[in-house]
Amino acid sequence: MRYSLNPPGGESFEALRTRARAFLQKALRAYGGRRILVSSHQNFMQQLHGELRTVDPYAALRADILNLELNEFHLDAAGRLLRHRVEYLCPDASAYPSF
Repeated sequence: MRYSLNPPGGESFEALRTRARAFLQKALRAYGGRRILVSSHQNFMQQLHGELRTVDPYAALRADILNLELNEFHLDAAGRLLRHRVEYLCPDASAYPSF
């Protein structure tokens, strides 16, 4: 399936994934071994989660990230995913769709 949500001349999902990958690499170099908090819009977070979970850019779009959903990723020293935990800070967040 091909997605076409981006406006003409807008960022493709592949480009967004590349940006998410570059962000992750930069964050690992600067903050490896430390806890960091990342907040962004849903499409970027889907691609960042996809990069962490080694899921392709379009499969990453299937994971809806709810408002006030806290995702905790534990990585090893090489940046590989060891554990992923989700906590819903607003248990009924699914009743309020993201925009």
